Amino acid sequence: MPILTIAYANPTDTEKFDRHYTEVHRPLAEKLPALKELRVRRCTSLDEAPAPNYVLVEPSFESPRRCTRRRVSHPRQ
Repeated sequence: MPILTIAYANPTDTEKFDRHYTEVHRPLAEKLPALKELRVRRCTSLDEAPAPNYVLVEPSFESPRRCTRRRVSHPRQ
């Protein structure tokens, strides 16, 4: 099962990022062909330093062949 890892940098406005991701981006991602699971993980730091990323998104797919079979286009294109 192929799993992609997408790292999102720390946004300047976390509330705006969270709202956009929840209302716009995640619903689009959930329509990806052959998507099996979509995990979203918040990043934290083990010390006082800021985390290197804000969120890691890990979509997993049924198979390598299925996830590359069809082109996924963004609605703004």
